[in-house]
Amino acid sequence: MHILKSILFSITLAHTIRAIPAPTPIASSAEVPSAVQHEARTLPTVIYPNNAPPPPQLPGSTLIQLAFKPSYNWTYVASNTGAQTTIFIFLPKGLTDGLSISQQPFVHMQALRSGGSSGQITLALAYIPDDKVELLHVMLPMASSPINNNPDPIVRMLFRNIEPFSLIVAPRYPVP
Repeated sequence: MHILKSILFSITLAHTIRAIPAPTPIASSAEVPSAVQHEARTLPTVIYPNNAPPPPQLPGSTLIQLAFKPSYNWTYVASNTGAQTTIFIFLPKGLTDGLSISQQPFVHMQALRSGGSSGQITLALAYIPDDKVELLHVMLPMASSPINNNPDPIVRMLFRNIEPFSLIVAPRYPVP
């Protein structure tokens, strides 16, 4: 059954409609019915593409974290397979194209609890070459940089939904 799901996922990716799903508006916890609040607590805390754990870290690479804006909050992303697919396909493409790296990084996502009213923040984690980390730091907040001006409109839209000053070099510990 798992193989069938992987095949169907691959077929779906090959025929994906090239559009980013519209983010849902964020409501405060006072506006969210208790049944929905309970559902949010049962969401996964980590999402891997095809439910496959990440490969081991390659020598010369650094684990980075990118935080998405509130429109891509964890409740929205974790419960929306279209948003997940968009991130898993187009974030690696944007990193590869924008940083001129030869191998697409493996991306996975996890929730980060925030103190704000938007709930949990969606983090995308990826290994990129050590020598590209500083370049990414510089490029993310620059609207005219290659990372933000990919020829693919979906990649551009996705990177517009990343907090420009959110790049965090993750501590050196195993990925969950």
